[in-house]
Amino acid sequence: MNYGIEKENQFTLIVEKSEFIGLVFPLHNLDEVSVHLSQIKKRYPDARHYCYAYRLGNSSRSSDDGEPSGTAGRPLLELLNKKELDRVLLVVVRYFGGTKLGAGRLLRTYIEAGNLALSGCHIGTFQTFSGFRLELPYSSIDNVKQWARESGAIIEQIVYNETVEMTVYGPLDAWPSLEGLLPKLEKREVLTPKEVLVFKEEKDHVS
Repeated sequence: MNYGIEKENQFTLIVEKSEFIGLVFPLHNLDEVSVHLSQIKKRYPDARHYCYAYRLGNSSRSSDDGEPSGTAGRPLLELLNKKELDRVLLVVVRYFGGTKLGAGRLLRTYIEAGNLALSGCHIGTFQTFSGFRLELPYSSIDNVKQWARESGAIIEQIVYNETVEMTVYGPLDAWPSLEGLLPKLEKREVLTPKEVLVFKEEKDHVS
């Protein structure tokens, strides 16, 4: 199972006068990686290193950005892999404080900075939702909205004409209950399924 984050977050860690700023961002496409990195370098122009890792579907990459090989980018990527996080960019910006930490401590510090940034994130699971464009009478609107609230379905668009047209995406196992609720429901068009980030209130995945 793959997990994702709702929105960006950051955390700052100070070790031996070096400042490690962990930043995490949700990703929708690979172009966003370079956009975020460019913005981070403008925000922290005097930093020594901008180390990062990302996972986006079958694509992943990491960079030590001048730190000793294997002490920054790869551990950050392994952190994302361990937590099964997808569509996520994790960056740790370092302001050098004048004291070298040594490879082992440096690696642990990058992992800690990444973990702290991730610990403040709201985590959800990616689920496949099937979509339909529905046509229904006005008298059925409240029933469909109630079904959506109970099942976690998403009503993306409503068009009011002589009848009501709704664009709806819902969990694969939710549609039979709607069909049972509205036996004469007409599914006018089947939409391409899509991955939706679903959140549960009990607890976050990242620990």
